[in-house]
Amino acid sequence: MPDYGNKDYWNNRYEEDEHPFDWLFDYQELAPILNKVLDDKTEEILLVGCGNAPFSPDMYDDGYTNLINTDLSDVCIRKQSVMYPNMKWEVMDVLDLPYKDMSLPIVIDKSLIDTLLCCKNSESQLMKMMTEIHRVMKPGGRFVSWSLHPIHEIEMKYLNKKFDWNVHFFRVKSKRWGPGKNCRRSVSHTMIICDKPMLLGSTSDKCRMSMSNLEFPGLILSEEEEQTLVKRAEELLLDTALKKVSLNSLCIQLYHVISSVEPTGGIGGDEKQFKRIEKLFYLWKKESEKKNAELENQAIDSNDDKD
Repeated sequence: MPDYGNKDYWNNRYEEDEHPFDWLFDYQELAPILNKVLDDKTEEILLVGCGNAPFSPDMYDDGYTNLINTDLSDVCIRKQSVMYPNMKWEVMDVLDLPYKDMSLPIVIDKSLIDTLLCCKNSESQLMKMMTEIHRVMKPGGRFVSWSLHPIHEIEMKYLNKKFDWNVHFFRVKSKRWGPGKNCRRSVSHTMIICDKPMLLGSTSDKCRMSMSNLEFPGLILSEEEEQTLVKRAEELLLDTALKKVSLNSLCIQLYHVISSVEPTGGIGGDEKQFKRIEKLFYLWKKESEKKNAELENQAIDSNDDKD
């Protein structure tokens, strides 16, 4: 696996790769949600791990002009600043942010969590990231994050007792999934919104939209809707696999599935039926091996005749 925590890895990658790439979602997919979640476009926003994705320029073009784009790679930041000189680009390590405590109202992470989860000492790295982001957030601030991992795999990363923010998880449908060549993609990705509470006794005229009733039919999925899509995806993958698999492989896999079931409680609970299938399998296997041997001998004879 690449050393994702190494700055040189990203510098080399961005030096060689001229093609911009958006992880998980592009901005147009998320704009309806972001325009609700971040309704004040004048607020300062720190975007960590921006990369060379079109997401940042698209977000800027949509009115979020007080946007600070940061990345560990100085090669990436240099190239982006040349392409988009009107935007703010800073070389920055999310594990050591150069901001004062409680100084930023909004922080965005689009899949940087996933990169850190692939690094050495991932748990330690991720805790440093979360701690830094929590530290620099203003009371009343909001942290918006997206991850390719399903909720149950990452929720405890955000629900750590060390952080006093209020957390909401959402399943956002991926437009990159679909029948055909995209059927192997994930049907949805996770959006996480963390709201840091106001300090006791403080007053503010800032009132953020409550996340408890955030709804975007067809885009933000319920657990049941997601499972329906997952089932559909599994059916498509199975159908694709069956079209490509050989009869031999299919019979072998079928036998292994059947033989993994207890004979007394197997196919219809009928042990005789199980034994019959087992016998038929071995007969098929014997005939298949005999046929393959004959084909090999024919091929050898054919080559000998050519010589």
